[in-house]
Amino acid sequence: MPPKKKQKTSVESAKASEADPADAKGSSTSGVPPKDPKKRDVSKIPEYEYICFYRPLFDFKRELGDDEDDEYFDAYKKDLENKKVQNLYPAPASDHPDWKWIIQWKSCKMALDYKRRASYCNPDNFGMHICNDWEAWGLQELMDNLLLNFAPHVVKKNDEGLMEMWAAISGMGLWLNEQDESSYIMNEDGEHVCDCYGLIGCAFLSALNALDIAGELKPDSKFQDLALVISYFLAWSEDMDTYGVEEDKDGDKEGKWYEDVDPDEAEKSIDKSGGFDWRKQVVAYAKKSGVDPAKGVHDTEEIFKKYDMDKDTKAPWEGRWRWDARWKAYKKRYELKSDSHHYDITKMTRKERAEAAFDGKDPLAGISVKDLREGNIMLG
Repeated sequence: MPPKKKQKTSVESAKASEADPADAKGSSTSGVPPKDPKKRDVSKIPEYEYICFYRPLFDFKRELGDDEDDEYFDAYKKDLENKKVQNLYPAPASDHPDWKWIIQWKSCKMALDYKRRASYCNPDNFGMHICNDWEAWGLQELMDNLLLNFAPHVVKKNDEGLMEMWAAISGMGLWLNEQDESSYIMNEDGEHVCDCYGLIGCAFLSALNALDIAGELKPDSKFQDLALVISYFLAWSEDMDTYGVEEDKDGDKEGKWYEDVDPDEAEKSIDKSGGFDWRKQVVAYAKKSGVDPAKGVHDTEEIFKKYDMDKDTKAPWEGRWRWDARWKAYKKRYELKSDSHHYDITKMTRKERAEAAFDGKDPLAGISVKDLREGNIMLG
């Protein structure tokens, strides 16, 4: 996965309200533009309503490549300047049936929130140096938080639980593609990285299994972004082997992978989390669902072909991918308890930030305590 553009290092305060996380100064690379008072009142959008958003930057990069001429970035900016495109966000997806870039409002807010929180973990954004792996550890903390956010919804067997589960998965998939993970992948705790990536795959398979049980793994699913979300996870993981994160060649000799792991052995087998071995199973679900690859990210059909191992998804059953056992083992191994903000620079004391700043001054000196506490900081 090629590195994405770094953010500017200047810091400015903005009132990023909970009702509108897209209320940022300047353009966004997450497919969501700055707030426009002429547009829809986002505070009144239902959590699970599908809305339109802009084609995100990462998809332009997939299509045009990441070269020195920044052709993909120029194409992205040109697209945002199109008046027709500008009117899409945050229009109801039902008003634009031919527009494939859609997302539940709750997922949209989640992806934007994690994008903002990831920027808080990067000392470069604040003119600071703490330690070489600070940003990487911060991203690991955020990924663990994502899994902590997803886990409670797996056990809910009602319709609302299914909606919450998919909202979490969809937001996760978009954010993973938006986030530059190069520092994270290269950090010193490679074992945690591989285990986390394997568990993310297990989470996604568990979500697809839940949709299968509910009869929603189909082209006309009420989860309208099914093809898009499937393509998110495959696109995100596609080039990870270049960083040394590979499929577990031994863990899938008989094509069993997570499916036949004894729950009592889950803690031992977490060392064979599979890395990205789950991709072939995701493609099997995609084929079973009958979704149109054209509704996914650029080149989705080619990704399907790449990981198509003619797997049989079989009939669904509760707990098929052993999420509960693997999640319990992962939490125990990495001592996860609750949503953590240890590597969030905005949560440091003013003295701590000043001591780590290149100029010896708190880079957030002009930000109120209230805005710091509530996370109302946008990096310019």
